[in-house]
Amino acid sequence: MRSRNAVLVLMALLVTAALARATAQQSDVVSAGVVVESVEKNSLAEKAGILAGDVLLSWNQGDRQGEIGSPYIFSWLEREQSSRGAVRIDGLRSGGKKEWALGPEPWGMRVRPNLSGDILSLYLEGRQLARGGKIDEAVERWRSAIRNAGDSSCRWVEAWLLSAMGDHLGAAGRWDEADESYHSAIRLVEGDSPDVAAQLYFAL
Repeated sequence: MRSRNAVLVLMALLVTAALARATAQQSDVVSAGVVVESVEKNSLAEKAGILAGDVLLSWNQGDRQGEIGSPYIFSWLEREQSSRGAVRIDGLRSGGKKEWALGPEPWGMRVRPNLSGDILSLYLEGRQLARGGKIDEAVERWRSAIRNAGDSSCRWVEAWLLSAMGDHLGAAGRWDEADESYHSAIRLVEGDSPDVAAQLYFAL
């Protein structure tokens, strides 16, 4: 769990700085926003009317605002900004504009990158296989998705897929493999920011 949290901290910092310059390069891999994968029952997200499949695009809180360009930025937003008061989230549902307000408690939803093409198909196939207990077949799909992301030079998506694979391996009780997935995600991006990597290893 500490490894996963370290990945979240590192990636939030790296992605925030890199998204603007990388958007054009990533257009064939990810689209704008993040997609809601699941919403916990009786959570703030459910009470606000957020549903699985909604796309969260941007946030606003008084004079502070920004885009929700990745799950790492979403995690930072929930952790750091929600404690300061209600956050307005703008997004889409079936192509139509939506708006939600979320308060300072944990929001209770899980999001993923707004993946596209083969990477999305492979990721979803892997998730379905994992739910059916076929974790080895799921890992094969995710590794193919990771290779595709690497071929597209989309480093943060590649790292996110490694981290997501680690989550599923951990849920299956395969702790050593999960830990290796998290550390692979860290190694993948640490060269982009040595200062952040140093802080990361200090926190481990």
